[in-house]
Amino acid sequence: MLKPLITLLKQFWQPITIGLAVAAVTFIILFMHLGTRPAALSSPEVATREASISLHTIFKNPINAPLKVPEHFFIHFRPHGRAASRLASVFYAIASLILFFGIVRYWQNNFTAVIGTAIFGTSSWFLHVARLNTPDVLLFGVLGLLACGLWLKHSLHRNLLALVMGTAIGVSLYIPGLIWFVLAGTFVA
Repeated sequence: MLKPLITLLKQFWQPITIGLAVAAVTFIILFMHLGTRPAALSSPEVATREASISLHTIFKNPINAPLKVPEHFFIHFRPHGRAASRLASVFYAIASLILFFGIVRYWQNNFTAVIGTAIFGTSSWFLHVARLNTPDVLLFGVLGLLACGLWLKHSLHRNLLALVMGTAIGVSLYIPGLIWFVLAGTFVA
């Protein structure tokens, strides 16, 4: 049982090491001092937090619901923590980094994908949007739409087309401005 694991580690030690290093750096950059830097919530963060306090408020105004719903549950577990408010944005940022890596790896090679994702993930704009609890992080959803488009274009599973496109359109209705990318993709394809 241990011998196949050792053989696997000997074969793939470089990608495993690079993956663990990238995960550690991502954790440090995005999660370290999340609740203390910046020290207080900005006015847009306070507005987002107030809009996600109760599920009734979210159902009443479902704009940016993909951010408000997870934030509501994080706030439920730590009602007075600033880090709890910012946690949903960080998870969306991590998902966007994974999607960005997949898209660049599809177009280029692994080395270019790692370097490009590192540059994108450490840019000041990305870190600002990722660590700040504002709906701006939902605009990274364009990467999700692009990844869905690439997957649908090159996949043999055409029967999932209606489900994926329905989900993409449904989510994009709650994120202001994202529906235009769906419509543009519909006319281009």
